[in-house]
Amino acid sequence: MATISAPTSLATLTHARASSSRLPSVTLAPVVGSSRLAVAAAHGDGVWTYDLKTLRPTTSFSVPSSTVFASAPASFYVKSGDSIELERERVTAVAVEYGEGVKRGAGGRALWLWRGEEAADKMVIELEAPCHSLQALEGAVPLVAVTSAGLVLFDDELAPRALGYNTPGAVVAARVTADKAGAVRAVLVCQDGNVHVIRVDDDDVRVVGTGSVGRELVRADVSEDGTIVGIDSANRVHTTHTRDLSASASPALALRAAAVAVLALPSPTHPLALIPSSSSLSLVIPTASLPAVLTTTPLASAGTVAHLALVASSPAAGTYTVAAVVALDGRSVVYTADVAVPPAGVGLNLVLASRARSAQLFDLDADVGHPVDADGQGAAEMLAEIGAALSAKDARAAEDRFAAWLKKQDEATQAQAHTKAVLPEPTVRRVVALVFGAAVSTTAKGEGDGDERARVPTGVYADKIVRALVDRRAVSDGMLDGGLVLAGLVPVRDIHNLTRLILSTPTLPSPTLAALLAAFLRAPDPALPQVLDALLGAAPPDPAFRAALRRQLGVDEAARLLEHLAVRLARAAERGDGVDQWAEDGRATVKSSALIQSLITHTSHLLDAHLPSLLTYEPAAALLSRVQAALAPLLAAQLNYRRLRAPVDAALTLAARERRRAAEAQAKRDAAAPQHARGDRKAAKDVPNLAPGDEVVGKWKVEDIVF
Repeated sequence: MATISAPTSLATLTHARASSSRLPSVTLAPVVGSSRLAVAAAHGDGVWTYDLKTLRPTTSFSVPSSTVFASAPASFYVKSGDSIELERERVTAVAVEYGEGVKRGAGGRALWLWRGEEAADKMVIELEAPCHSLQALEGAVPLVAVTSAGLVLFDDELAPRALGYNTPGAVVAARVTADKAGAVRAVLVCQDGNVHVIRVDDDDVRVVGTGSVGRELVRADVSEDGTIVGIDSANRVHTTHTRDLSASASPALALRAAAVAVLALPSPTHPLALIPSSSSLSLVIPTASLPAVLTTTPLASAGTVAHLALVASSPAAGTYTVAAVVALDGRSVVYTADVAVPPAGVGLNLVLASRARSAQLFDLDADVGHPVDADGQGAAEMLAEIGAALSAKDARAAEDRFAAWLKKQDEATQAQAHTKAVLPEPTVRRVVALVFGAAVSTTAKGEGDGDERARVPTGVYADKIVRALVDRRAVSDGMLDGGLVLAGLVPVRDIHNLTRLILSTPTLPSPTLAALLAAFLRAPDPALPQVLDALLGAAPPDPAFRAALRRQLGVDEAARLLEHLAVRLARAAERGDGVDQWAEDGRATVKSSALIQSLITHTSHLLDAHLPSLLTYEPAAALLSRVQAALAPLLAAQLNYRRLRAPVDAALTLAARERRRAAEAQAKRDAAAPQHARGDRKAAKDVPNLAPGDEVVGKWKVEDIVF
């Protein structure tokens, strides 16, 4: 059977500073050549090596607090010494975006390397192009850097050898392996979904395979055996294998909630992946033809799983050790867990028993599943008729024609796969271009504005077409020049579809969200509360949101946004401190708790971006005081929860202990009765053996609450 052990806390690292890096605050990787060591890199903190058996750090290399890494770390062993019996020396490497000694404009090109353990001297190597990832190997090529210009191979002396290969798009995932003959094989997954398989023999670089896995990928991973799992901007999972790249695209699988990380695992049968949710980690078969959640384990910290890494593995035994980084406010908690799968692969018995769990993670009834052929049946005719109707300023006729074509696609697909059709991206792009080409016109802003253009609505807008595409999660912000949000929905004032897009697309770029706020904050706008509510109800923004707010908002706009956040914080605090009194109207729900957390997160991002300017802006003084007053009850609640933790923890521990003792005593008394022995032993086994702080009695569980 497939299992995931209870997560064990490996480390808690504090965020030294706000970072705009594309990477999470902490990333991990295995130490190649050791089965018990893992290496972690934390922005502004350092590079740490941990013993996975003792759960203690063994080595650390400190870095200045302004350091931002450009890649996950890599650690490996090289031969050292001049004697016949060469000793092994460990090397730790990481690419740096910003840091001490990094030249301006050279972000991502600098590699920092440490040879040896404690007190090792730092080496600096500058690459010709920014580094995406570092891959440690065993053999004659211990390190490979994947850059935007190709691959850089390092030997035991850490001498670099650059091999050019220009990928047509930005790389979102890479996996490099080496065979016994010394040849290097690299699998590169690009943001546009294109996959390139490259083989390197000495200086001979050849492309041995190409294909695709979805479109507009925001995260992806490649397992050691070639399984590729990607998540696109519409929160859909795409899966393929390097041996199946020539096959037609497989249907996508919709997730119910946004997943910030994904980890592909080797498997001799069905593809396997680890996908996190808000409070758990699930081992899944991520295919639309056979979706299954094989097993799930809860996470102790209720935060966002920002990073997953495979830190140790034994494929022959079917065991893997994974690390999960849970991002909380101001810190990251690193957990490790052991994943066990049958060495021969996952059988159908496990798949058939997982239907209920699968429905909790995957949206099995979503409007994704089976792709239509090419551009879809009758797509060219439909596009021509929509274009003619919009040219005649008849938006309703265009909507009716599109609805008829869409119904025909669904009927054709449901006859084969019992799911709705997946609309081809080229067709969707042309539909979007037709709709907003007719709905928005561009005019010059006026003299002295250079080439800037103003977008104004024409009054011919087929909003039902856009609504159908948004509901199917078939659109993304990049499908329209200038952005679907800023160049399409905002000029036509389609607030309904705008808010639905924000809530259904967790990967909208941070600059787009910040520019959207700026557009509604420059002047009083009655739609601002709706837009802000959608942003607060959507997925948490990434760290780049701070920098985007700093660039897009002036002090006036920042003060107006702070005013709206202060009003919402005050409403959230009206229910009391959460202990002495509680609302009786049902507002004290999980949803309201999530809203409070989102309010605090967005307020924190705004203050990180604009606090110095707000402190010198007279109208903001009262707003800052209102925010502080609104947070006071929440801080009081946090203090009370911490005070309550000790007695509640002790009571739950005692209750669980007494329950276990009672079950064991009953089993001993009935040991002479064979007909009852099996049931009694099962009752004793059902009592969980939990560590302090994890006690569960009925529906109660002790957890930390952090604001």
